[in-house]
Amino acid sequence: MAAKWTVTGQRQTTVSNGLTYVPAMIISFRTADGNLGSIEVPHSEYTVATVTELVTRAAETIDAIGKLSGPET
Repeated sequence: MAAKWTVTGQRQTTVSNGLTYVPAMIISFRTADGNLGSIEVPHSEYTVATVTELVTRAAETIDAIGKLSGPET
């Protein structure tokens, strides 16, 4: 079975937690449908399990929205 998504890159950054800026990673990915996306993950949550869950959710949403089309006229 083919992968539903593949990580294409990651880089360090900082993100706001509402009070201050915290270290984070931006994870870029490509879905099996060819859509591109990215997620931000604070270093405190940067684990294989968390990234897998977040990318899977984002990839499913991106692919579903990529298949939308307007109503016929």
